[in-house]
Amino acid sequence: MEIMTDTATREILWAIPDSFRVVMYVTMILSFAILGKGIYDKIQFVTNNEGFKGLKKIRPEKLNWCSFVSTIVFTGKVPRNKKVGLFHSLIFYSFMILFIATELVAIQFSTPLVVFEGTPYIIIQFLADMAGMGILIGVGLAFYRRYILKPKYLEASRPNQELFMYLM
Repeated sequence: MEIMTDTATREILWAIPDSFRVVMYVTMILSFAILGKGIYDKIQFVTNNEGFKGLKKIRPEKLNWCSFVSTIVFTGKVPRNKKVGLFHSLIFYSFMILFIATELVAIQFSTPLVVFEGTPYIIIQFLADMAGMGILIGVGLAFYRRYILKPKYLEASRPNQELFMYLM
């Protein structure tokens, strides 16, 4: 009697031709260039065209690290309303988990490190699947709140722009 010792694993970029991989990296570089330009423009705007030297003027003397980290981790003032905090957190943290899973795929593809094999693969895949469900539930709750409950303060000032956003 033969015992099977197969390990759970997955192929990385198995059905993507080399030409598409080149396109992926070229568009990645283009995306980073656009991101850099956007950050530079935002810095110029915030510092009244003084650039990086102007950042010293707007930096707080003593940064409250507890408040800073709390704002990032707990999404600022959003949790004032527990229901709103729930679906915002579902969407935010689910995207963070999916981002990490995607980066692990990139690490395995680009380095000799093997991540997607055995127990780590099963755990990562489970967390990514749950994060996908979290996003769907969070977006569903947000949709329910905005379009079914319709609080007055959430009315769109430019509804056509909002429709275009959903279409995209």
